[in-house]
Amino acid sequence: MPNHVKNILDFEGDEAEIERLKSETQSPGGPGEEDLVLDFNRLIPMPASLEMEGDGVPGLSTAALLLMKGSPVPESLSWDADLILRRFGDDGPKAGLEGPGALPEFIRRASLDHSYGIDLRLGEAGLENLRRYGAVSWYEWRVEHWGTKWNSYMPTEDGRRISFLTAWTPPEPVYKVLSERFPRVAFTLRCAIEGEDRTYWEGRYEKGACRSMRAIEDPARLEAVWAEAGTPFVFRERTLEKSAEPSPAPRGGRGRSR
Repeated sequence: MPNHVKNILDFEGDEAEIERLKSETQSPGGPGEEDLVLDFNRLIPMPASLEMEGDGVPGLSTAALLLMKGSPVPESLSWDADLILRRFGDDGPKAGLEGPGALPEFIRRASLDHSYGIDLRLGEAGLENLRRYGAVSWYEWRVEHWGTKWNSYMPTEDGRRISFLTAWTPPEPVYKVLSERFPRVAFTLRCAIEGEDRTYWEGRYEKGACRSMRAIEDPARLEAVWAEAGTPFVFRERTLEKSAEPSPAPRGGRGRSR
């Protein structure tokens, strides 16, 4: 699980314009999911082909296809290519695959068996995505264009205020586009970042630009932001004094992951 970021936006401006902003940026949730108070996909749409499905891992499969063809592997796939080459070095000789042409055959067999996360059909789709969009799949594209890997989640809405969580970082590219599309609505932004950095951010957007942004290392303000938005949270790195009263907030215990 990622470290979560609590994002709180307070809108300023004409009431009708604020309502138009909400109607054009919110979306109903799927079955069993909450509605999105800020749908990143409505502001910066992601190409549908990046939502890849198959029996392998998109990055590994695309790197495998490039290695099989003897084509250059981009830097973004170097880790995947190195992993495949290590697997080939370890397991290729055991399968009797050595010498010229052994690597393509190793990859072909892996794809047929769906082993090592390789699916060459998925690789073909990933290669086309890389050519068209500069990313193999949703993960790389979203981090580049949204600034975070997931859409908003755990939303709340109260009049001119919305809040939600994001994974690892605030969606700064989304905020810029939001301000550009609705220049008559200004908004202040507060972000509380869970984890060892214990960072609290304050900012303001007006007329398509970030007018101010500052970081404050203040655990008390961090926890206040989470509590104010209805999601109290105790940061795991902070040393808490023992109390007779049990803490109402869950303790974090998440490691960094994709």
